[in-house]
Amino acid sequence: MTLLFHSALHRVNYWFDTRTGRVPDNHIERNRRVGNELPQVRSEYGNLYVMSRRARYCDGFRIGDARRRMAAGMLDRIEIELPFP
Repeated sequence: MTLLFHSALHRVNYWFDTRTGRVPDNHIERNRRVGNELPQVRSEYGNLYVMSRRARYCDGFRIGDARRRMAAGMLDRIEIELPFP
């Protein structure tokens, strides 16, 4: 889950860098900017962020096949909406 989230994070950072020249310094700023400037991926990015934090910090958090496929689909959507050149 953290791998999927960090793939999305780097995609978002690249987008901000190439479009605005300013990459967010931390998760709080990045989450705010994604919410304000990238409505097309707001939901997917936010869900990946939450699932990544749960996977890292919540004892007993399990990732089943359905959740893994759903998270991969969220990353796919982000990759489609924020393509690399």
